[in-house]
Order: sequence, then structure tokens, then C-alpha cells
Amino acid sequence: MTVDDSSMKSDDRSQSNKSSVSVQTNNRNDIAIQTSPALYDNNEASQNGLLAPSTTSLAPTAHNGVYGNNSNIRSRSVSFASTAAPSRVGVNDPYAAFRSKSTISLALPTGDAIEIEDEPDQLPTDQKPGQRTPSPQQPSTKMQIFRRMCIINLVAFSFGIDSTLWLPSVYNFILTLRPNDADRYLAVTQAVSALAQFIVSLSIGVFAAKVHSLKWTIVVCIALSFAGNFLYSCAGVGALNNVGAIIGGRILCGIASGSSGLAMGFIAISTANVDRLEALSQYRTYAGIALVLGPALNALFGLIDIKIGNYTINENNAPTYCSSFIMALLAILLGLFLSNKTKPAPNPIVPAIEFFRRGHYGPSLIILCSMLSSSYVSALILYVLPDRLSSFWGFSTGVQAGLQTAVYAAGLIGSLLSSYIRDGLGRLVLSITSWKNGVDKVTLLERAKADGGVSAGAPLYTGIGLEILLGIVSFLWVSLGLIAMMISFGLDFVYSSSQASTAAGFLIGCAVVMVGYNIQAAVLPTLFSKSLPNDLRVALTPWYGATVAMGKILAPLITEAITKATPTGGRTGGNQIGGYALALGVPIEHLPSFETKLLQTSQTELNDRLEDFRELLTDNKLDYYIVPTTDAHASEYVADADARLAFLSGFTGSSGVAIVGAYDAHLWTDSRYYIQAERELSRAWTLHKDGLPGVPTWTEWLSKYTQSARIGVDPKLMTYKQATSIEDILRDVESQLIYTAHNLIDQIWYERPALPLRPLFVLGMEFTGKHASEKLKDVDNWLGPKRAFIASALDDIAWVLNLRCQDSVPFNPVFYSYLLISQSKKVLFVHKDQLTGVVSDYLSDLNVEIKDYANIDNTLKSVSSNYTTIFASETVSRAVASDSGFSRIRTTTSPITLAKAAKNPVELKGAREAYKRDGLAFVRFLAWLDGQVRAGNPDLTEWNVSAKFDEIRSKLPLFKGLAYENISATGANAALPHYSTSKDNSPKLDLTTPYLNDSGGQYLDGTCDTTRTVHFGKPTKEQKVAFTRVLQGHIAIDSLVFPEGTTGGHIDVLARRPLWLENLDFGHGTGHGIGAYLNVHEGPHGINKGLSFAQFPLRVGCMNSNEPGYYAENKFGMRIESVVTVKESSKKGWLKYERLTKVPIDKRLVDYSLLTQFEKDWLNVGTFHVLKYTLTTPKAHNEDVKQTLLPLLDKSDKLTRKWLQLQ
Repeated sequence: MTVDDSSMKSDDRSQSNKSSVSVQTNNRNDIAIQTSPALYDNNEASQNGLLAPSTTSLAPTAHNGVYGNNSNIRSRSVSFASTAAPSRVGVNDPYAAFRSKSTISLALPTGDAIEIEDEPDQLPTDQKPGQRTPSPQQPSTKMQIFRRMCIINLVAFSFGIDSTLWLPSVYNFILTLRPNDADRYLAVTQAVSALAQFIVSLSIGVFAAKVHSLKWTIVVCIALSFAGNFLYSCAGVGALNNVGAIIGGRILCGIASGSSGLAMGFIAISTANVDRLEALSQYRTYAGIALVLGPALNALFGLIDIKIGNYTINENNAPTYCSSFIMALLAILLGLFLSNKTKPAPNPIVPAIEFFRRGHYGPSLIILCSMLSSSYVSALILYVLPDRLSSFWGFSTGVQAGLQTAVYAAGLIGSLLSSYIRDGLGRLVLSITSWKNGVDKVTLLERAKADGGVSAGAPLYTGIGLEILLGIVSFLWVSLGLIAMMISFGLDFVYSSSQASTAAGFLIGCAVVMVGYNIQAAVLPTLFSKSLPNDLRVALTPWYGATVAMGKILAPLITEAITKATPTGGRTGGNQIGGYALALGVPIEHLPSFETKLLQTSQTELNDRLEDFRELLTDNKLDYYIVPTTDAHASEYVADADARLAFLSGFTGSSGVAIVGAYDAHLWTDSRYYIQAERELSRAWTLHKDGLPGVPTWTEWLSKYTQSARIGVDPKLMTYKQATSIEDILRDVESQLIYTAHNLIDQIWYERPALPLRPLFVLGMEFTGKHASEKLKDVDNWLGPKRAFIASALDDIAWVLNLRCQDSVPFNPVFYSYLLISQSKKVLFVHKDQLTGVVSDYLSDLNVEIKDYANIDNTLKSVSSNYTTIFASETVSRAVASDSGFSRIRTTTSPITLAKAAKNPVELKGAREAYKRDGLAFVRFLAWLDGQVRAGNPDLTEWNVSAKFDEIRSKLPLFKGLAYENISATGANAALPHYSTSKDNSPKLDLTTPYLNDSGGQYLDGTCDTTRTVHFGKPTKEQKVAFTRVLQGHIAIDSLVFPEGTTGGHIDVLARRPLWLENLDFGHGTGHGIGAYLNVHEGPHGINKGLSFAQFPLRVGCMNSNEPGYYAENKFGMRIESVVTVKESSKKGWLKYERLTKVPIDKRLVDYSLLTQFEKDWLNVGTFHVLKYTLTTPKAHNEDVKQTLLPLLDKSDKLTRKWLQLQ
């Protein structure tokens, strides 16, 4: 596995290393809103692709559940958030100057939504699963929660009245004006209102862009809704004796409903891997509450008539009067207190054309049809139920209100329990599948997790399969309710009058339908959002509100059309039956074949995070903020909770530093990640390719472009040595380095995962070769009296204490801790939940005191005066150095790091055995893969073959997991040194291009790291030349004899010389140190041209990789990596390498005409030449592999044995 020149340095770039972040991540529950009105950009950088538009995000708080990506939303507040700082990089955005942050809560009764300013809570870093704790920056009290609930329900209640209660009120008045045409006018008014919603849903974003203000668009729409309600309220009491006033009022209300319907669509179009179903269920719950309260208000005013002058307010007009003034008050409050922000939305027509042009739109259209049906049925219920209660059955106002309340309250079951119903279905299907296949449930879930559980054909007990199952069940449930309603209508038609039994059946059917509808209102938008292309998802959002509006248009018109077409011509016959039958005709049978995937965080969401972050810069009076990839221990691999740079930028490489300003954002990374960074960063970022001529380092950039600036950084994430250097640099340009009390990224990372804290265990002497007490004594002797040493590197602490921990840090068996060592005391700062009784007793026997991880600062402050000098490794953070006292702190190369680098005989023996086992796994994999490719297996993707390799490795003795993420790459992907494939975007292997696999296992007795490049067909001349030059560099290092005192910096050129002959090179280092069941990248030694590697000689026992490579961008990549250890040569004062890796090299890629005879003998069996070069040449490489591994292979494994013998 490659390591960059700078990854082990102690200079300013030494902290530029980090682990890649998981896509599940986990992650924040965001909903993106596009803010650029143009879908395409004509500039050169984007002529061939879609823009990544600026966005606003909606982030309800969630945590992971058991099934699929189930999150239990605790917050009752959901908010939009965007920022206004215009970007100077990349995109031509005419509205950039108007963008800034606004935070607006949403909740509406009929699938619509509207916004109120509010701030979401932040999840604390130490949150446990299922726990909801307020952040220190945003304390949440019961009163605040109550206030937010009141705000949301106020809005939901007002629009609930607007959308549902006007029908019985206005119908009675229309009946007095047009007794023969009341039904027609009632249908027309509802349809016209819905038509207004349809039009506005597709145009309100563009209108907001034209007026440069989303705030005033919202305020105006609410004001129009007030005017509409007031118009038909007055018409209802005769003040405006005009049906036109009623219809006009409905048009105005439809406009307001359209704007809020668009907002609800954005809730559904979440771009993160989160449980949108749970979030949408919350909104449906609020809407259901409004529907329940609405009839009660109607009944209340039905009992109390209020006269104001000549007007009487009663049950016919009171609800609309009430909602009118609520909306007027809401418009005034928003106009006064909502900040004037612009958030334009796109014209949805152009992306819709592009969507159909691409094809593969079947699943999305199926979901849209289902949404149309769902909206149609709900509108039918709201249209027919009041009519049946008042006109057909003739119930009194109180009874009508009570029955409506009961029906709507029953519907709440669907929204309140949708996630529980989903999980219950998942458990049921899981149990059935387990029983049917004879496989236990845990294994089934692990398989689903390994497969992602989200692709076509996903099991119906997890992921997208479970949501599809819920959608099907909800449709069946609605169908049952519709059948009950049709039967009751049919019986009424037969008897020509209403019966109590048929009335009860109708009401029960309505309740059943409302339950199903509330489930559909959550699951259908969820599926719809996942069916859309990533780059068009936000732009197509308005079609959600438009589809809902279309259902509202069709329901009254079709109902009345069928009514007039029935023989009775009345309202008791086949009218509603025909409408219900139409609803049942939705083609849902293809829903299970719905193909989708959970997308990685979209560029729009990442841009929104960047804008949110810039708001914090302004709030903290900072001009720039430094974001490294590391954690508080300068680790290369970090937990998901520490992947801050990946969260903010989308860049998932393990090495990088970002500097973010109010108007610009910059990222530096090394050559391993040039291409990857170009792919992952949006146009809002400027990429600096560190190491290229003319490219300043990030510290040089600070000194040149940040005059008189305030530059923030988290002191826990910057080393003391680095911070001191930067302070000096900034002082020369009159700038300041500001150490923030809290990491600013954490304040916008609402769904930041908790640290995974796993139990520690003691690694036995049979693997370590030296007791921890002896190791600690060596440090004591190095220190002397009245001195202390702070160990902060996690692998140093794990090694010196002979402790390990599985899965706390990805791939590395270490644990979060600090260790204070002096001759008088030893203190381990660790999360105490990780300590078992055995480990606690073990530490007690070592006289190691245990303190909580968080107490490092207080302890250091209290004990630092006891020591004349406190040494710390060069990776110690500025925060820890500050706690120790700057006058006493001295940074140095860690004595533990130096001791750990030279492996003792027991560790070397373990490494030899580990590489034999790992070699067996590698040859079994390559033998299987070679046969499968030649046989034309169509399922051989990067992802699938990597999973097969992991399966083979996992069966080996002492296996503890992977040493790093498996790099499985073919074609152009192999040109990315640290490429990471994914199940949903994984190219197939073929006979025309090389395949590269860089992987290794963690075993109790060793850490492995091997890379081989193979070809299954006939390589091209270019490929063979590149591979052969790489091989020659590999041989030069492997066969080297060198004097004591030689460093990796001295010999790096030997690996590059053959490539230089072809004017080729590689950007990463030639080799890195490797741990003993520890980190796959270990210092301080290595083979690299960096200056830091010239400081540490290669000593006996040091292990390092030998991995030259070549990467032809957009074509192929070549790398050969074996691990070697330094041993004494036959002549005193001279050293040589012993190769540990036991995997053959593919000779099909070798151009023998380029090899010297020595190199040919190194690769093949050549007795004469091997004897001739006995001083420098070990047994021929592939022959050595065969002689080592063939005796270890089962005789029954004929495939592998045959393949290995041919190498």
C-alpha cells in the first residue's frame, strides 16, 4: 500500500494524513434545495456535464436503527439552511450574491410544507445510540422543544383549516346560490385551487429567483392565502354574494399551497444516506393533528354563533375566518423576523427533458403514478366525507365533527407507526426467510449489509427492499379500505337509502384508507427521491408537489363527471365507486423490480455544508479555517467521527489539508490523490497538487495570501511543532492563528457519529516477544529522573503496553488514549468503558494508573510542575502541549517509535508466518480469478472479486480483519494509487486491461501488505514496458546490499531509475514501515525521497514495503509490492533485505528484452546465474514462492496447485 513522500514527515506537511470515510456513513439527514436557476453552464469546465448547483439543506436529527437505514427522528424541528457568501471559484452563478443562511421549520397537513426560522440541535460527539442530548452550543430545554412543537403545529393547523375545512362551509352557501349546480361548482373550486398549486409548484422557485428573495415569496404567498380565506369567508355570510369570489379565494389559497407543496417536495428529496421515511412520517403526524383539530373547531363554532356588526360567524365560516387571521399574523411575523435570504429553485422543465432523454425512467414514473393515485385517494376522502356526512346522511354538526375527527385520528396510526410497521414487516420477512432457507437471521443480515441491501433484488427485510415492501403493503391496505367504501356505496344504492351498517362500513373504509395514505405519504416520496439521478434529483423536486396537486385536480372533477354519467344522476350511485375503481388501477405490480442505489453525498449537499461553515467563520470573526484530515493523535486512519475534511469537502483520501475562507476553499493533497480529488471536489474548491513544481505548500500559501488575517484551527488537530511554525510564519504577515474552543465543523455536523469504543485485550508474549514492563523500563532509562514523556501516537501506546483493540479505528488495532510515562508513575488516559476486568488487572500489575480519556488536560496541568522537562512525540497536539506547559515541553522522536521499528525475533517469526498464510490466500484468489476471467464469467466486477478475496482471507488462522481497505482496480481506476471501488459503481474485469489488487490481512502475529498487477489476456507493448520498468525498480531494492547507516532516502532513486529511462515516474514513496499486528504504515523509516527519511537509518529488524509503480492516467496502473526486512549480510558492517511476501509475479506482463540477465535470473529459475550472483541474489522469486507455498496447499486444491506451478 502506497505512502506519500510527506506522510511520515515531521515538517509542516506531516499531518496531512487521514483515513477514507465510509459511505454509510453515516451521516447527516440532509435535503438539498437547488439554488441556481440554470441547469447547464456554458463555461469550458462544464460543457459536457450538469452543474453541481448551490443548495440549501434540510437536516432532521437521526440515528441508525436495526433494519435498513432506519433512523429514529427525535427532533420535532426540521430546517432549511444555506449560505450566501458568493464563490469566487468555478461556477457562473448570477444569484450567488443573494445567497445566505436561513433556517426554516416545515410541517403541513396535505403533503405541503412551509417555513419558520429555527435552528436544529447538534448531536454531541459522545452520544450513545438512541440517545438524544443537546449540544453545548445549542442547549435544548423542555421549553424550547415545546416552543418548536407549537410553531410547527400552528403552521400545520392553519393550513389544515385552509385545505380541509372549507368544503362543508362553502358548499352550504353554494347550495343556496346554485342549488342545481352546487356539486359542479364545489368540484370546480377545488380543482381550480389544485391547478393553481400545480402551476406554482413548477414555477415558484423561478419566481423567487426573479425577485431575489425566498423570504418575500413565502410571505406574499401566505398573505395571498389570507386574502383567499377571507374572500370566501365573507362570501359564506353574504358579504360577497358571488361564487367568483369563492373561486378567486381558492385560486389565491392554491398559490400559497403550491409554494409550501414545493417545500415539502424538498423534504422528500434527501441526498444523504438516511431514513427519509421516518422524517416524512413526522410531517404526516403533524398534518394528521391538524386534520383532527379542524373538525373540532368547526363543531365549536357550530355551537356558538358570534355576530360582528351585520356578520354572523358560525360553523359555515368560522374555520376560514380563524385560519385567515392566523395566516395574516404568520405573514406579519415572517415579514418582521425572517431574514431576507434568497433561495431560488430551478425551472423543472429542462431537467425533466434531460431525465427522459437518458432513459431508465420507468421506476421513477411508477412511483409518480403511485403518488398521483395516493394524492387522488386522499383528496377524494377529503372531498366526499364531509359531503356524505352533511348531505347524504344528514348528521348534525357535532356528529359530523366527531366522525371526521375519528377518521382523521385513525389515520394518525399510519404516520405514527410507519417506521414500526416497516421494522415489523422486516422482522416477519426475515424470520420467514431464515426458516425457509435454514440460515440464521444474523447471517442473513450480515449478507444484506455486505451487499449494501439497496440494489435491485435486495432482500425485502432490509434497505430499499424493506421500503418497497412497505409501499406494496400500504397499497394493499388502501385497497381494502376502498373496497369497504365501495361495498357501502353499493348497498346504499341497492337500498336507495343509507343504513347504519353501510355508514359504519364507509367510515371504517375511510379510516383504513387514511392509515394507508399516511404511510404512502412517507414511503412514496422516499422511493421517488432514491429513483432519481443524483445530478438531476434536486431539479426534479418540484414534480413532487405538482403530482400531488394533479391528484387534487382529478379527484373532484372525475367524481362529478361520473356522478352526472350515472343513471341516477345523483350523488348516491356509481360516482364515487368509479373514482375508487380508477384509484385501484395504478400499476404497482412492477414496484418490486424498482432499481436504485443509495448515492454518495451529492455535490449540492457538500456545497451547502461549505456555505453553512462559512456562516460560522463570520460568527467567530475568522477569515480562514484550517481543516486537516487527522484526528487528535495525528493518525493516518481515523474513525468516521473524525473524518471532518471528508464531511466538509467530499474528499475521501487519507492525506490532505483544507483552508476555507469566506469566499474561497482550497485543498492540498499528494500525488496519490490528484485524480481522486479532481473527481470528488466540487467547483467550489481549488485543488493544489502538493509536490508539483510551482505549487506552494499550504503553509507557503498562508504566508503569501493571508495578510492581516485571523486564521482558525482546532488545537487538538494540529501538532505543537506545526502550530509553532505556522505562528512564526503568520507573524511575519501580521496574521494570527486562532485556536477555537470547539471544532467548527462539529457545529454543523448534526449527525456526527459517536466514536466506536470496543474492548481492549492483552496481546500475549508468544506474539510480542517482550513484556510490557520491560518496554516501559526502557523508556524510564531513556528519560532519567524528574522527566516525563507523553505518548500520543496510538500505535506507540498499543505497542508499549502490549494491548490491542479491534474496530475502534478502521483497520488499525489501536485505541484512543494518551500515556504519561515517568520513573515515578505511569498514567493511561483511556475510555474506561473499553476496559475489561482482565485488562484492568493487567494494567494494575504494570503499576499503570487509569484515568478517563477526557481528563488528560486537567491531569497534565496539575502534574506538569513535578517535572523539569516533559518530552512529547512530534505528533503531540498543540492542545496537549499547552496543557503540559510550554516552558517544559520538548518535542522529540518518540523513543517508543524507534524501539517499535526494529522488530524482535519473535515479531519477525510471526511476520514470516503471517506472510505465508496471506500468500496462500493471495494465490488461491489469483488462481480462482484467472480461471473465472478466462471462462468469461460476466459477474467479475472490482467489488465482487474483492469480496471473494476477503472471504478467502477470513478463513485463515489468527485472522483479525483487513490491514487497510482492499484496493481492487482495473483499467483507468488502477491509475489511482489509493482507489476505492463500490458495489454500485464497479467496472468489470476483462482480458484487455491489467488488474491491480493491493490488500493485506491483520493477523495476531503480523500485519500484511501486498500488491500484484496481473493480466488475463495479451498485454499491449505500452503495458509491458511500464510493468517491466516497475519490476526492474522492484528488483533493484529487493536485491540490494548496503552499508550500515544507509537510509531510505539514499536508496529511493534505485527504484525510479528504470522508469526514468522511459521518462516515467511515480509520485508516492517507494516503501513504508510496517507494524507487528499494528498499523500498516509505520515510521520513522521508509524508502522515500523526502528529507525526513534521510534522518533514520535502516536497522536490522526494520520491515518496510518495496512498491514502485507507474500510473497512466485514464489508461491503467502498475504496482508491485512486497514486504522485506533488514538483516545482516555475510560481511560485517553490511546489510541486505530478506523478502517476506510469498506471492508470484505475473510474467505475462514482462518484456524480457528489457531485462538484464541478473534480473531474468531473479525472476526465473536459472541455476548458473543464481550461483554466480550468490552474494546478492536469493532464490529466484517465483521459484521461492512455489517451494514455500506448495507444501502448505491441500492436495485437494488442484486449481491453485496447478496455477501456482505454472508461474
